[in-house]
Amino acid sequence: MTNRADQAESKLRRALHPRHVAIVGASRRGGIGNDVLANLRRANPDLRVSVIHPTAASIDGTECHASLAELAVSRSDAPVDLAIVSTPAAACAAVVRQLGEAGVAGAIILSAGFTETGEAGRGLAADLSDAARASGIRLIGPNCIGVADLGATQRLQATFAELDHLAGSAALISQSGALGLALLQRAREAGVRVGRLASVGNCLDVDAAELISLWAEDTELDVILLHLEGLGDPERFAAAARRACRHLPLVALKTGRSARGANAAAGHTAALATPDATASAWLARAGVERVDGIDELVAVGAALSRMGPAFVERVAVLSNAGGPAVIAVDALVAAGLEVARTGPDAAARLAERLPDLAALTGPVDMLAAAQGAEMLPPLDILLDDEASDAVLFVIGPPLGITPLEQATTIAAHVASRRLPVPLVVVQLGPRPSTEAVNALAAVGVPLLDDAARAAQALAALGRRARWLERHAKGDPPPHVGRRDAETASSPDGPATFLPEPEVTRRLEAAGVERWPQAVLDVATTGTSFLEGVAGLEPPYVLKASGPGLLHKTDSGAVLLGIPDLPTLQDTAGSLVQRLSDAGTPARSLVVSPQAPSGVELLVGARRSSAEGCVLVVGEGGTWTELRQDVSIVPLPATRAAMRSAVESLRIRPRLHGARGGPPVDVDGLLDLLERVAELLLSAPEIVEIDLNPVRLPPSDGVHVLDARVAVR
Repeated sequence: MTNRADQAESKLRRALHPRHVAIVGASRRGGIGNDVLANLRRANPDLRVSVIHPTAASIDGTECHASLAELAVSRSDAPVDLAIVSTPAAACAAVVRQLGEAGVAGAIILSAGFTETGEAGRGLAADLSDAARASGIRLIGPNCIGVADLGATQRLQATFAELDHLAGSAALISQSGALGLALLQRAREAGVRVGRLASVGNCLDVDAAELISLWAEDTELDVILLHLEGLGDPERFAAAARRACRHLPLVALKTGRSARGANAAAGHTAALATPDATASAWLARAGVERVDGIDELVAVGAALSRMGPAFVERVAVLSNAGGPAVIAVDALVAAGLEVARTGPDAAARLAERLPDLAALTGPVDMLAAAQGAEMLPPLDILLDDEASDAVLFVIGPPLGITPLEQATTIAAHVASRRLPVPLVVVQLGPRPSTEAVNALAAVGVPLLDDAARAAQALAALGRRARWLERHAKGDPPPHVGRRDAETASSPDGPATFLPEPEVTRRLEAAGVERWPQAVLDVATTGTSFLEGVAGLEPPYVLKASGPGLLHKTDSGAVLLGIPDLPTLQDTAGSLVQRLSDAGTPARSLVVSPQAPSGVELLVGARRSSAEGCVLVVGEGGTWTELRQDVSIVPLPATRAAMRSAVESLRIRPRLHGARGGPPVDVDGLLDLLERVAELLLSAPEIVEIDLNPVRLPPSDGVHVLDARVAVR
């Protein structure tokens, strides 16, 4: 870490652990500044709080100072560590300059009206950012609700929301203030005790990555929940999250799944490596568990914080109703888990306890008569059964007992014994009460009202355990790709595809050999045409290349099985004329011998400032975008990560010889992936590499049949 970075982190720590807070924007008429003032006082009566107001003597019982300069003089013994600013957006930059002159470490900008409002707001945001950099002030926000830390070491409630219930070992970082408040409420209902909240808003300065780094090894925390609209610099975010995930779990609700830029993508790789898919790859690489909704966020957070990582693959299902048991089975399968079959000894013990009509082998259905304490012996049997890695206990609406009594009965029993495997309880019917949730939370058991979320939570336990196992000794050095300031990024903007000869030159320099081909100008005829294709053996493949011919097959610009040279010449002339008549003229013609049949893949790589550098591998050929069978690997990457990406494809069985067929050269494919990754990372002007199709015939060989390279 550089000296400048050390100073920036030191200022942020000082701002988040203030001894003196100044409020700029409180009014005698009330407002959000006044709400912050009240919350600061309520949470920590001993905290020194000052109000800046040009004319008022006091506001809400707190002494006012006409300016920050006047405050600095009158309170020279207690410099301001943190300022809370709620002035109009147009005044914020001037306020920040004054804060810098007064030696304030950081500011929370509650005010809205910046980048979220359009061009004028973007100008105000630029002014505010410039003022902060020039003044050395750390900014949280703008357009946020503030920061709260109600843990064991301090009591800071610097928000304008009512958060008196905060107290616990979970942290929440949210880009949306409103969604952050909703998440807090759901977390409370799920028994997840949030003790730290940071609403980062537009992230002009401090962002989620920096807060994650700051809290990575905080022993007061056992989970960090995230709401993210974007990752910022994805490589920086992933590095921070990866460090944190070695010590505590991170669970992220990343919004914005729609492929905003996919329709405008220039090539196959860009169309498949959408912003959302790429974000998922970066999150997975860092060990962050991504979820799809608020309820799933708190359910997975509850499971990871209470039970820790566990190698969950086989899950025993216990229920007192057949329908809910079937729903649980479907949910487990959808989450990628296996429904455990009851072991022989456990099945025999269950048979002694349950009615003759009960299902014993998995899922275990105790029938509706099982209520309250009657369910506990079968639960013990499944918890101790070595045939499963976890137990999902799904309870139908209770008969003759209240849901709270049911929950407290289970909690008391669990407290009396050791849990050898994770246990998640699902109570169907009304949403479980806070008392019921907390009773089971106290013994480390999540109580949910939906089997799907329970299955997702159990699957998350397994993913975290496997991630920790892979990263137990730190990250292995990347096999390919060293990045520095010169090659780290390329400015965004329109890209240009290189002509065929230059593509070939670039690929060959990187060790990527293309399938033999001849590139001809569309005007080439007669003897020149024959000389141009000399050395190529029939049957021939003829392709046209041009700006409007990205999807060549759709345009009829790929012709196969041309038997001889005379036919090739005639076909070339007809193709050029037809494409010209269609308004998609060809720039050049590419002739090659027809390659042997095999499995067709896409290999690509892409660079952008928002998504970083990634490698893409998936099913290729004419169905690439339709099948969407693709894996994305953030770069730099190890060969093992590339192999894992290949093995995760749905087309994987064909690579290894499905239905008695011969396997293909997977090691040769990995060699190609490494070379493509190295080419992208070593050439900052390259923004996309698109090899499609890459054909893998039986046994040996990797044939790059078509290639495009875009530069900026």
